[in-house]
Amino acid sequence: MKKLFIALMLCCGLCYARHELDIYMIIAQMEVESHGDWSVVSHKGCIGMMQILPSTAMDYGIPLYYLDHPVIGMDAGIVIMQDLWSRFVVTNRDSRPRFVTNSNDVWSLALSSYNCGYSRTLKALQLGRRWQYGVPSETRHYIKKVLNRYYGRRR
Repeated sequence: MKKLFIALMLCCGLCYARHELDIYMIIAQMEVESHGDWSVVSHKGCIGMMQILPSTAMDYGIPLYYLDHPVIGMDAGIVIMQDLWSRFVVTNRDSRPRFVTNSNDVWSLALSSYNCGYSRTLKALQLGRRWQYGVPSETRHYIKKVLNRYYGRRR
């Protein structure tokens, strides 16, 4: 388990250097998605450590044979997460992120989009502060698990 964690840290470090997302959030997400197993295929057909749907991979121009490769599959998941995260962030003139509400809300929205889809999350946002009730309970549980792992690792 310790060797796996070290390997994942190295993979995430490589991916983080390209995409500048919080490495601990990506590790927490990957642990919840697949427990670090790049050969996992879910009952819904999600593939690899980041559990990417083939249709989502195609939307991003990612070849399907990349998804079960440990480093390339993780990088693909990070590309998708970076895109979703950036959709909920407003940048100021310095091109530095300025969060719409706060960073925790942005991560929750990005994780929701990753889990149940961007359009479903946008529709849920019409509920305002109670947007979480507009997404499936599985997604609410997923967000909570990822954030709990993230904050547990950051301590």
